[in-house]
Amino acid sequence: MNLTFPKWGVRLGYERIEPEFNSLGAYYFNTDVENWTIAPNLRLGTVRLAGSLGLQSDNLLGQKVAQTNRVIGSVSSDWQPSQTFGLNLSYSNYSTAQVAGRRLLNDTIAVRNVTQSASISPRLYFQGAGKNQSISLVGTYQDFTDLNAFTQEMTDNSSLTGSLGYTISFLESKLSLGAGLTASKTDFAAGGSELIGVNGTAGTTFLKDDALSVNGSLGVSRVSTTGVADFTSTVLNESISLGYRLSAADNLTLTGYATQSSAGGINTSGDPEGFSEVSVQLGYARNFNIVE
Repeated sequence: MNLTFPKWGVRLGYERIEPEFNSLGAYYFNTDVENWTIAPNLRLGTVRLAGSLGLQSDNLLGQKVAQTNRVIGSVSSDWQPSQTFGLNLSYSNYSTAQVAGRRLLNDTIAVRNVTQSASISPRLYFQGAGKNQSISLVGTYQDFTDLNAFTQEMTDNSSLTGSLGYTISFLESKLSLGAGLTASKTDFAAGGSELIGVNGTAGTTFLKDDALSVNGSLGVSRVSTTGVADFTSTVLNESISLGYRLSAADNLTLTGYATQSSAGGINTSGDPEGFSEVSVQLGYARNFNIVE
């Protein structure tokens, strides 16, 4: 149920799927689950606030040895004081805890953990006579805390990720160019890893009504891992995509991907070894309306 007013609103939801429920007309989804959700939103001038709180549990019919309860909360804000500048902030918290079901629960194997994530995303947008430019920066921190004293030393982990992106679009030539930089650091019980990568993209359209589109990307990243296996690998990714609009309703796409890695696994002698792979996808899509 959604309630919408000029400056605020709220969404209320309830879902219940009992054990062993099957549908011949749907893809796989979780069963034996009950969800309660409340999601308010508020608009204060140039600031938009949104939040969500959900309660989830299983063992609806009391058949399981243990019952799992989850509390899922998130909040986000978006500030757009001008057409040029904007800022997004978000935070989420997911907690999981097991309680006794049909039998008493052993504390040494009980699941109790909290996953937290926070991000900040400032952005700039410049609109000119013949070109549009945008700059975006995203910083994300994620932390997983195991509240089980018997397993936390093996499972606690945290990661910090930052990415910087720039795009420019030329309106007359319909050419779009982009570049990006990504860095991340992950710490876990057995060691850690660090990644740094750069990428570039380009795309344009041809023919009448932009019927033919061409897009390509190139990226390179370097990953250093310490812990169980210490090695450094360099990964190169390339892709190119061609799209052609056969008619107003029919579209054809051809996409090729290639990857080369200097160390993608450990061989029989215990040394890192590289790999390369190439894949091609051909797709056809048709859009249509069903008229009553």
